[in-house]
Amino acid sequence: MKKKIIAIVLIIIAIIGIAVYNVQKNIKEKGKDYTIEEIKEYKYFESKAKDEQKFGIIDQTGKQIIPESYDDIRIANPEKAVFVCAQGEKTTVKNEENKEIYTEYENVDTLRLKNVSTDLVYEKSTLKYQKDGKYGLISIDGKKLTDAIYEEIDTLQYKEGELLVKKDGKYGVINIEGATLVKAQYDGIESDRYYEEETGYKKSGYIVSKTTDEGYRYGYISYNGKAYTELKYNAIERVTDLGNRDEAYLLVAENGRYGILKNEKQIVQNDYQSITYDNSNKIFIVQKGKKYGVLNVEGKEILASDFTQIDIQGKYLYAEKEDGTTNVYSTEGKLENMDINTIVLDVPSKNGYTININTENNETVYQIYKEGTPVSTEKYKYISYLTNDLFIASRKDEKLGIIDSNAKPKTDFNYTTIQVISDTELIQLSNSTDNTVEIMNKNAESILTMKNATIEKEGIYVKIANETEKKYITLEGKEISKEILEYIHINKTGALLKLCVRMGAILAEASEKDLERLTTYAEKIGLAFQIKDDILSEEGNPEITGKPVGNDKEMGKCTYVSYYGLDGAKKELDKIIEEAIEQLEAYGEKAEFLRQLALYIKNRNK
Repeated sequence: MKKKIIAIVLIIIAIIGIAVYNVQKNIKEKGKDYTIEEIKEYKYFESKAKDEQKFGIIDQTGKQIIPESYDDIRIANPEKAVFVCAQGEKTTVKNEENKEIYTEYENVDTLRLKNVSTDLVYEKSTLKYQKDGKYGLISIDGKKLTDAIYEEIDTLQYKEGELLVKKDGKYGVINIEGATLVKAQYDGIESDRYYEEETGYKKSGYIVSKTTDEGYRYGYISYNGKAYTELKYNAIERVTDLGNRDEAYLLVAENGRYGILKNEKQIVQNDYQSITYDNSNKIFIVQKGKKYGVLNVEGKEILASDFTQIDIQGKYLYAEKEDGTTNVYSTEGKLENMDINTIVLDVPSKNGYTININTENNETVYQIYKEGTPVSTEKYKYISYLTNDLFIASRKDEKLGIIDSNAKPKTDFNYTTIQVISDTELIQLSNSTDNTVEIMNKNAESILTMKNATIEKEGIYVKIANETEKKYITLEGKEISKEILEYIHINKTGALLKLCVRMGAILAEASEKDLERLTTYAEKIGLAFQIKDDILSEEGNPEITGKPVGNDKEMGKCTYVSYYGLDGAKKELDKIIEEAIEQLEAYGEKAEFLRQLALYIKNRNK
């Protein structure tokens, strides 16, 4: 009996022992330790009155927290119950009980971000307050971070986590925890706009300026506070597509002449009327007097400034001299034996492919080249790059097909449109003649075809559907069958339940037949648990379930509801529960608890 009790306890623990946690990302750097919060769950939302002139706050269940009676509501952090409520020019800060907080200050407000790639519009952990006519910082939890010593506090363009402050008439930079990053001693400060995927704009440096009798003079300070230049230049611009967080390329102008700095080192003297950077080929086009030349990224001359015009087409330079002659050069400065009437289109391939366009017999022809050499003699009426070194091509009838990097057909030429489905590795092909839509993988291998269908990306899947059928495909190109959907759901809660049931059965020294029956039972109720979750996500009560209705659909999950429809999912649930209970018939009344457990899973509302 004791062994059976242990088994039951294990089952109950598996059902109720599910926990969720949120993560906050801390970014630590020498000399400028501060935290940029990462929001994992939106708990509070702005709501509008029917006339859309007044605003309030609701929580994730739809409950009204702040009445819709304010001219404006600002939510700095949707995980925190701190709401800046504006009525005219007056602001008050309210909590989830609609009570005013931070009353010791004249005014408290959010800090609106500028030109920062984030879904939220305010600094998420910091507010500014006003006292005795000056400004300071407090955390969103009410901790005072600085005294009210600034004439102005504002966000810095292209900089999340950093603030532009004015003190004694001069500008500096502090972080959102109040630490000084750039001392307030300049007449102007702006971000250099350098961006990287890992840290966003956080690693960008500062272009600083002062006013002189001869106008503004500019200098540069790196993201970690190191001054790279004196304040002596007429203009400074960072080449944001070149270098890295610790390597800044700067275009500088002094007395109307341009040069290039790499950090503190001048790699190109101020000898040019203009300098333009070409990111595709990583070269500089420079102008000296009325002539143009080319430099590489280290400042070495590739083409002398001897040309009246230089045009870039793909990986080639078309350089014209004063006498009107034009030659074609590689971006390394090598003279190429190429017809100047050839148009060369660069393609986003790492394997050196280009598309060369010429005229033959008064017809335009396209051909694939690799590193300056045709891959084959095959020519087409049209070619464009698709993906994974595959190309879209057409012949004389203008119907489209797919060819490989050797210009050999991978499909028939009977399609009207061919395109990559956004943010996937899948290719969508359409034929308007018979209204057929086809999906292929990245290797141009067909996955499925459907007539009169629509295709849309839903989260981590692509859905293709018409009036009679619906299919799901992973972003990598695997079709989600009923069996795979069932497998995914079974291996969520079902895996835990199966483990607990089998442990209980083994401890009770069950026979192989009993072990098989109980394992099947556990798989079935685990699957049923997940199907019921899918149903509750579609029609459950948010105040009971704790999550908004339609959340699965919004996140693009492939669920039993999205696959079968709501009524179909309910039928599947009934069927699975019946199959689970069938496994218990051999045990009679002894299995009543397990029967009731299965029915509870079917009928639960949370």
